[in-house]
Amino acid sequence: MCLARTDSASGLGRLRRLVSCTRGVSSPVCGLDIPTEAAARSESSTCRCTQSTNTRRGSVMTDSNSYSRERIADAIGNRRWPTMKRSLLFHDRTPDECWPWQGWVDRFGYGRAYPDGARANSSGAHRVVWILLNGPLDSSIQIDHRCHDYTKCSLARDCPHRRCVNPHHLEPVTALENGLRSNSPVSNNARKTHCIRGHEFNAENTLPHGNGYGRKCRVCEAIRSRTRRAELGIKPRIARRRIEIPE
Repeated sequence: MCLARTDSASGLGRLRRLVSCTRGVSSPVCGLDIPTEAAARSESSTCRCTQSTNTRRGSVMTDSNSYSRERIADAIGNRRWPTMKRSLLFHDRTPDECWPWQGWVDRFGYGRAYPDGARANSSGAHRVVWILLNGPLDSSIQIDHRCHDYTKCSLARDCPHRRCVNPHHLEPVTALENGLRSNSPVSNNARKTHCIRGHEFNAENTLPHGNGYGRKCRVCEAIRSRTRRAELGIKPRIARRRIEIPE
């Protein structure tokens, strides 16, 4: 039976009612404990969370600078909930129990929610859903998709998990943590513990890159410097601290 409140005037109530109609199972892809629709419901149940057939198109949400739970719930409940409901398509779930966003999707593959005719003020649909259910988020916190496993996915912008707005698949994390859970070149390099020549990246052997981003190996830099000086016939300079180069 649906346990959430049934206030018919509140989009927040409708979304909570839908979420309460799920139970946890293990994802066939990621092995995570994520929800799935109950296998069976009593015939006398009054829950109709997943039976929407609304197909209206249009924009969603309120001013992106004021994404508070109250304002979003008010905007959805008063006049824009049918559009939001169509875009979420709760009844159209994937085998992983993802809820693919059916509204506007940006060039990076993420669903976007925006006011009527104002895409410049858009926000991530998954972030909007999280705020709707859990309250305001600090701007430094990002919403990560738990249904996505970067060790198994190489689809990048074509990854279907980017469109998922299932609240049970979303997790607030820092920008650093969110970045490390991806297959971007920056993330792959950040996870490396040794340079390409096998030298460990530790506090003693790690230098910041000259452009202010990334890192480089101190031993490799010393090797390159000495090799270059030898090729040009330049006498070795007197170093403040001599780097021991392994054989």
